[in-house]
Amino acid sequence: MSKSALPPAESPSRGLAFHRKLRWLAMLTLLLAAVLVAGRYVLFDELDEQIRVHIEALLKSQFDSCQVQVDSARRIAGKGGLVNGVSIKTSVTSDDSQPGTVFIDELEVHCGTDLADFLQQDLVIDRLIARRAVISVCRLADGSWRFPRPQAEDSQQPLPPIDIEESQLRCWDVRHGEAHALVFQHVRGDLLAVEPVAEETGEAQLAENVPSVYRFRGKCDSKYFQQLVLAGELTLETGEWQAQGAFQGLRITPDWLNCGPWELPISWPEGLEARCLTDAKWAIRSPGVATQAATEQGAEGEIEFKLPVPANKDWQVAVQAEVREGYLNDSHLPYPCTDIKARVVGDATGMRIEQFTGRCGTSKLTGE
Repeated sequence: MSKSALPPAESPSRGLAFHRKLRWLAMLTLLLAAVLVAGRYVLFDELDEQIRVHIEALLKSQFDSCQVQVDSARRIAGKGGLVNGVSIKTSVTSDDSQPGTVFIDELEVHCGTDLADFLQQDLVIDRLIARRAVISVCRLADGSWRFPRPQAEDSQQPLPPIDIEESQLRCWDVRHGEAHALVFQHVRGDLLAVEPVAEETGEAQLAENVPSVYRFRGKCDSKYFQQLVLAGELTLETGEWQAQGAFQGLRITPDWLNCGPWELPISWPEGLEARCLTDAKWAIRSPGVATQAATEQGAEGEIEFKLPVPANKDWQVAVQAEVREGYLNDSHLPYPCTDIKARVVGDATGMRIEQFTGRCGTSKLTGE
């Protein structure tokens, strides 16, 4: 009688060993994944947080009298860093709750990308690109302007060149409220520090104790005009500034003139209704500014309209406008004046109107 064939006794034990090894491999894989996730947080997320802290500290050193906050930042290999949610707000007193603010949705920082520099916070910023920024500037009752200003000390490094893309500038007067703000939309241009040069020697060396001057050149639009090409300069220590530019399709109305962030030299006559569409070149200089005569290169060509060179004690304003589609109505007129066209020139010597034409009822008006 033959013996029956029995299965090997080692087969179940070998299967259990295989399943144990498989479970251990799965657990080891999960453990390695957890280590990698933790490593990513330590090496990258923590690095991004260090970048955010460093950028925030750098801005606070430049705007030490303002409240500064940075939401997030991250390193971009080969370029620098990308910062989101930059907020700079002027400090206000208890009796004045109208701060000037700067909010930048996205700030691209061009600097070295070496990890050692980031970890040691030893960064040299070459250029900044600000996208979708909103700047709010408030004119106070005494005529001064409130907005975040960088430090203007001799030891303070100037801001790096800043490119501005698709941003907005809001200018308003505390007497009228922010609801009547003059809004400049789609602002694009560049802001850079002007390096002072010793004038007498003619050598390209930095002059000592020379005020910090920043220059802006760019263009924008608004609901009041089709386009503004602008070139301007601001001296931080004194607050003196000058600007010149050209409007295309500027629409002027009494409401806009009376509610704007400025003070008209005379009160608007009661009952006078006037409006027009114009292309205008203009230049304005605050008291005390003296600069060399130079043509500014704007965003779309040269702006050749300039003010006199000597320093002035009062405001200097010059305007040259081509008026069209003008309308004028007053209780003293028998009929409204319509279809007005004229060339208006104004400066420190006065104002003159040239090549005037229009209609008053059925009558045709002309004048020089």
